[in-house]
Amino acid sequence: MIKSFVDDPKKVFFFDGIGALITFFLLSVVLFNNVEIFGFPQKPLYVLSVMPLFFFFYDVYCYFKKKDFIFLIRALALMNLSYCIVSIFLALYHFEKITIFGWCYVIIELSVIVAISFFENKIAQKLIDG
Repeated sequence: MIKSFVDDPKKVFFFDGIGALITFFLLSVVLFNNVEIFGFPQKPLYVLSVMPLFFFFYDVYCYFKKKDFIFLIRALALMNLSYCIVSIFLALYHFEKITIFGWCYVIIELSVIVAISFFENKIAQKLIDG
């Protein structure tokens, strides 16, 4: 599977961009309109939803670049991890407000994003190793 992304690094940005749009939709529509179910206050959801939207535009930019894929993929992996750190901080800050459904969302989303970030780093390392 990694070989497919090493052979065509643009795929990393394509799939990450789709993931960023899904995260943006979940935060800005699903969680935002269901505060009573997830318990996340709306203001932190604004903060969190801006990040994946930015990541989407970054992915589009990188998709059309012709070089520097190693740097761009590593930067993307770091940005994804930074999103996780901000998410954890905001979730802990609003610990008492978040419901069990909200915590399930946070845990699942962060698990997926951390795994993706490690996968992106592995791809970058394979590109370096040749």
